[in-house]
Amino acid sequence: MPVDRVGRRPHRQRRERSPHQTNANRLPQVAEVRDLPTAQVSRSLRLFGWPAQMGATSDAEGLSLGGPHASPDQWLWAVYAGPSPTRRRQALCLVDAAALAAWRERARGRGTFDGYLGVRTLAGYYLVAQDAHGPYLTGYSGLFMLDPRPSQPPKLVYRQLVRGARWLRQTAEAGPPPTNGLGRHASQ
Repeated sequence: MPVDRVGRRPHRQRRERSPHQTNANRLPQVAEVRDLPTAQVSRSLRLFGWPAQMGATSDAEGLSLGGPHASPDQWLWAVYAGPSPTRRRQALCLVDAAALAAWRERARGRGTFDGYLGVRTLAGYYLVAQDAHGPYLTGYSGLFMLDPRPSQPPKLVYRQLVRGARWLRQTAEAGPPPTNGLGRHASQ
């Protein structure tokens, strides 16, 4: 770069971005996320570098898995064992109805509801699943939203949430799991 008489370099002209790059920074972002094969789910589960904790959901509508803190009110990430009316409403608020309809049609075309929809908003990363009755929120992570690192791309966050959802689903199918005391009030 040439230097002027005072020793300063002139400002560089900013290049125009392509329309694809400008759209990549808009939120919310929605992406389809595949389910994991069964072999990739281990029995002792650590997600996002912390041991996962299991307990009842705060609204007493099933089991949840989350961390890194002991109380579900302080969890930075969580996954849920199944749908609930509250989580169905949350999913409808997260994703545009047209995107949900297109995703549902593709699932019907495949003949299976396997897979997830990953949604990135300013508040965090969300994982939406669907069954025959419609979409529902199955996980979220507030990690990396305020300080996103290149080493933690959205794909990695969604993969961790899918691992947690699969592990929780398999554990719930196997029988009543041990809890960390968070579910005691639901059984009393």
